Amino acid sequence: MTGPRPGILCRTVAEWQSILLEGCSLSPGDLPLLRTLASGEEGRLVVEEMKRGVRVSATSWVGVVRFQQFEIRVVPKLAGDALDLLQMIRFASGLETLRRLPSCRDVDTSKCGLLELFVLLLAEQCERLVRNGLLADYVHQNEWLGVVRGRIDVRRQVTERFGRCDQVACSHDDRRHDIGENRLLTAALQAARRCPLPPALGQRVSLLADLFGDVAGGDDGRPVRRAVEYHRLNEHYRDAHVLANLVIDGLGAGDLLSGGRVNSYAFLFDMNSLFERFVWRACHRLLSPHQFRVRYQLADDSVIREAGGRPYGRVIPDLVVERAPTFEVRLPIDAKYKAYDDRHVANSDIYQAFVYAQAYGEAKNHIRDAAVLLYPSQQATSEPLRLRVRRADNTFAEILVLGWHVPSVLNELQTGKHGPQSQRLLEAVERYTKPVVVPAVTSPPPVTAVVGLSSGG
Repeated sequence: MTGPRPGILCRTVAEWQSILLEGCSLSPGDLPLLRTLASGEEGRLVVEEMKRGVRVSATSWVGVVRFQQFEIRVVPKLAGDALDLLQMIRFASGLETLRRLPSCRDVDTSKCGLLELFVLLLAEQCERLVRNGLLADYVHQNEWLGVVRGRIDVRRQVTERFGRCDQVACSHDDRRHDIGENRLLTAALQAARRCPLPPALGQRVSLLADLFGDVAGGDDGRPVRRAVEYHRLNEHYRDAHVLANLVIDGLGAGDLLSGGRVNSYAFLFDMNSLFERFVWRACHRLLSPHQFRVRYQLADDSVIREAGGRPYGRVIPDLVVERAPTFEVRLPIDAKYKAYDDRHVANSDIYQAFVYAQAYGEAKNHIRDAAVLLYPSQQATSEPLRLRVRRADNTFAEILVLGWHVPSVLNELQTGKHGPQSQRLLEAVERYTKPVVVPAVTSPPPVTAVVGLSSGG
């Protein structure tokens, strides 16, 4: 595996940082890539052509972007080094293939970019499937044949080729490899082969793309991803499909499947989405299923309503932790991939968290309204922050702003031990979901007054 091609400038930039590439310029062939990078709320990568060169400003997307004259590698700032990022992706996506990486510390990610690494793993998985035999299934076919196969489609025969005996409209089931499981891999291999890969890997991917293309068609993979359901017969395809999805999503493969090789491409991961899924799976792993239920992206349209009672909008907290056995006590957790070690929490995030706390609080069980705002911390010993909003009746809603040191969390998840980072979350969940027993107020015993009556004046 090698780095960028000879003669191309390669620079590294961390998340939310900017660099100036003096003497570089953008070519007309880079314009489609620039439009793709500029899409979205803040853009995946901000690239501006200046008088002295090209200024590149990174956001929360990490990976590699290659232009015709230079290559930019965006490295994580809050998620540890490149190997920590790979482990984070593995854990968030449930990818078993990357479990071997902790024992392979000799992986030189400075020379082997993320794209090359994931394409290499995808090629290994596809070769394993080929050796063991590609999956096939019965597919319903309607075609014209010279002999009868299956049953004759009489309606089609009469309306389209009435009186002809040389071709018969047949409807039958045929066992083929052109099924969704193989089509998704074909789409990923075809997208990867168009990128400038190292020669050995590029030849390997081209051979696999031709092999899969001969037996299964290729598209952008989106319909297939929605349709594939895993069971006993296709479970061994799961890892290959996860890698294929990572390659397709990272490349934005809709434009790459149009044909021909490209010199400019982007392979980027959205760290906001990745951190949300990482927190979700970590909570699943840490919280006992006998005591808690963790729900991901739970859409609720019962919170914001019109005056007449009709739903007006919906709130979608990243996680909602519900406590057994009634699951009525709920704690919303909002994952924010932001550098809150260095600055105050944004007002918009505070307002959003307080809405969640108010919406999911359970006052009837004497539990204060609360929410947890979880962010990736650069320090393993960051202090939590508690924010409160007091009401007129002297009650309050509380937000716990909690930092998680991602490399430490990964280490604790791999070893299966609840270390300091895990305990932070466990204590917060226990604190805000445990019912508070309020002692009953007993009224004092009635006072009996004895009134004496006397006679006389």
